[in-house]
Amino acid sequence: MSEFKSRELTDPNRELLAAARELFERRYEPGRHHVAAALRTESGDIVTGMNLEASVGPTDVCAEVVAIGRAATEGLDDIESIVAVAEDDIILAPCGNCRQLISDFSTNPTVIVPDDEGQPVATKLDQLLPCAVGR
Repeated sequence: MSEFKSRELTDPNRELLAAARELFERRYEPGRHHVAAALRTESGDIVTGMNLEASVGPTDVCAEVVAIGRAATEGLDDIESIVAVAEDDIILAPCGNCRQLISDFSTNPTVIVPDDEGQPVATKLDQLLPCAVGR
């Protein structure tokens, strides 16, 4: 991840990572839910979501999308930070579609991603999605 500007996690980002890990431990189910995400809104609310794995691949829904949808449903508008985790405590960088959706519902939030050794670091979305499509 050396090409990205990254920084150590803050206590609020460690708390967010813990929320995603806790949801993963509670709801992991092979073939159904294998990724958990947590986001923090600008107002400080933490919202979580699990991926939805379908029997037909194109209908799968990423955990980040579920968390963003839950936040939007509750009227929690702006994402301040987001993270996704998988089995064996793996930190996942958001896919391209999720990066664009995060961009649509935030103003350059912090995204927790793995560094070269797989350890969590914080970066800004514009480092992961330069020249994002605007709304």
